[in-house]
Amino acid sequence: MFKSLYSLNCFYSKIEGLNNEALRDLSIKQSDKKIDDSASATGYEDSPLDYDNVHVKLLRSTVKHTIHKHIDARLDEGEIWAHVLKSGETTMIHSHRNKSDWGFLGVSWVYYVQNPTTKNSGGKIVFQTQIGGTKTINADFDPKDRDLIIFPGWLPHFTTHNMSPDIRVS
Repeated sequence: MFKSLYSLNCFYSKIEGLNNEALRDLSIKQSDKKIDDSASATGYEDSPLDYDNVHVKLLRSTVKHTIHKHIDARLDEGEIWAHVLKSGETTMIHSHRNKSDWGFLGVSWVYYVQNPTTKNSGGKIVFQTQIGGTKTINADFDPKDRDLIIFPGWLPHFTTHNMSPDIRVS
């Protein structure tokens, strides 16, 4: 299933066939190698992924196929990283405007490997836009494991605090 979220040209799909446990373990293992780059979209929050890992390759090819089929076949791949948030952590507001993000063609995506689902646990992704430069609109989405969200790279977004004792991996 592939459907539009809100009126912001954000798209949602469920992805099956990936080994989320292996992706989670790899992401957690890599989380001690976070990138310290104030010029990146999220600063010191992301961990590099091994592009040669079989599970990362399958994730990349699945997302690429989905984007080419449903959005635009001309889009190219860019950076990919893991994002691991422990209890109490959040992701600051940011956008993906650097030229290495999906070939600077304006598309970003997030795949949820593990997202806590306990009531009021947080873990929502919030997209923010403005109307006429005077009114700010926040549109949130409460993702579940295996959810893929594709959105304009220029669209500011952040996550709510992870209030669960479990980690969030995307």
